[in-house]
Amino acid sequence: MNNRNNRQCRRLAVILLLLSAVAGCLPQQRIPVKTVPAPEGVYRFAQIEEEILWLMNREREKHGLPAFSVITGLPEVADWIAGKNLQGETDLKREEIYSYINNFPEFAVTAFSMNQVWATGSYDQEYVDWFAQKRAADVTGARGLRDNLLNPDMTCAGLSCLGATVVEDGQETYKMVFVWFFSSTPPPPGLVSYPQAAGENIQVLNRERQERGLRQLAVHPELTELALLKARDMVAHDYFSHDSERLGSPNEMILKRLRPKPQTTAENLWKLEGTFDLKILAEVAGKAHDGLMNSEGHRKNLLYTDFTHVGVACVGGIVDRPDGKYYQVVMVQLFIKQSR
Repeated sequence: MNNRNNRQCRRLAVILLLLSAVAGCLPQQRIPVKTVPAPEGVYRFAQIEEEILWLMNREREKHGLPAFSVITGLPEVADWIAGKNLQGETDLKREEIYSYINNFPEFAVTAFSMNQVWATGSYDQEYVDWFAQKRAADVTGARGLRDNLLNPDMTCAGLSCLGATVVEDGQETYKMVFVWFFSSTPPPPGLVSYPQAAGENIQVLNRERQERGLRQLAVHPELTELALLKARDMVAHDYFSHDSERLGSPNEMILKRLRPKPQTTAENLWKLEGTFDLKILAEVAGKAHDGLMNSEGHRKNLLYTDFTHVGVACVGGIVDRPDGKYYQVVMVQLFIKQSR
């Protein structure tokens, strides 16, 4: 904690809530802040937010990382946390934050982290300048903040710098709060098809069959469309079953829509759910194949000698349940033996 002394000998309390709080030195260059009157109610120090974001992106550039994306939702979350702090709620539980983030579904399924810092003192321009300088020093010297700042998985950021007159220990004081809220890249909205993952899954499957001396399966366009139809239905209605209330069983679905009718049909299903992660999404094709090969019934379909064609689809989307929101990725494999 640093204290500043002036002619009024005012006390200044600084509390850092960082994952690993390390006091930073004051920077040599001061950040200019326009003089503002002591405002009524909650006041946003937008210039401080802008300057700190610029410093953050400069640090990321030094380490070969892209600038943070500031997208709708994150600043609102940071504002909410800062507002709670001004009200005296300085130790929000992760569950409380998740509950608020549910207002922004895309962020409810991302990984997130946060840092916050606050100070109290008598309001004047010197105090505001001092707070701005300290936040600049945090960017280069506070280890817990820098762990998030330089985390390549954290690609988005929302900042909030708010101030208000509060009462602490029976006395009025001016409290300033700064919140950094970081998140990984949010998923695209709605139901999304991942054809690259589906195509890679077919390649892995055919490589497996070839290594075992089995013929490779040909991709059937109409069967692929049916696999996509089933995958979208599963994510949209949040179920994991071979039987669909809308599409029927796999056999019914295929025989009703394919001409000529195939002699034999089968379906494999695989899913992954949790937070949205681009890196995991890139590995879905292999993960799905390994998971299905480790199941006797699914492996039988993958290696069945009589099958001639395959259709695969991969779809992702947010599912909403009583215990929270999840990002679900479904892989549907449909197999047929084509009539001659």
